[in-house]
Amino acid sequence: MALINSSLRNAVVLALLLGLALPTTLVLLYEQQASQRVAMEDLRRDLTRTSEVLALSLAEPIWQVSPDLAEPMIDAQMDDPRFVSVLVVENTAQEPFIERHRDNYDPKLTLSEARPVLRDGREIAKLTVVMSAEPLLARKRDEMFGAIGRSLLTLTLSLALILLVMQRRVLSPMARLSEAADELGAGRLDSRLRLGGEDEIARVGGAVEGMRLALLEACDGL
Repeated sequence: MALINSSLRNAVVLALLLGLALPTTLVLLYEQQASQRVAMEDLRRDLTRTSEVLALSLAEPIWQVSPDLAEPMIDAQMDDPRFVSVLVVENTAQEPFIERHRDNYDPKLTLSEARPVLRDGREIAKLTVVMSAEPLLARKRDEMFGAIGRSLLTLTLSLALILLVMQRRVLSPMARLSEAADELGAGRLDSRLRLGGEDEIARVGGAVEGMRLALLEACDGL
């Protein structure tokens, strides 16, 4: 009986793991790859737009040689965690006009763009902006881990409910059928088998009970 219960229970657990956990894992892995691709595409658009706006905004401070006027604009951009560095170098200067950067970023997740800063149609400086998709992907990873946690909870609850139903509708009746078969094999025909319901297991139980009665009648006729 214990062997039957164990084998059926293991089969149910394996079916659930293959039927729910494996597809969920594959979907989450696909979403992670898709999220990185979308994040890099969005980053490219934001980088192009931001670089264009900065190049236009920095023309006057550079022309007036006033880094103090440029700093608020650059610092406002650096408040965005996606910005890795902003570098402005005048064409006639050796040192950067203004520079901001942060460390600890993944080079594989960064994009850079260089633009000329123009004044009256003439290039007066070079602007280089580097941005990273890492902050966005980190948020996506947190969301993915949350989804994994919810999936595991759903799988656990589903497994518990299915095993509960299996215990009442399949495992227990199968155990009783097994005991009845053992009784018949041992020649003990006095134990009556009663299985409620009209499913396949109940019909098998009825057949076993009919066999027991036939054997009992045959033995009484000897």
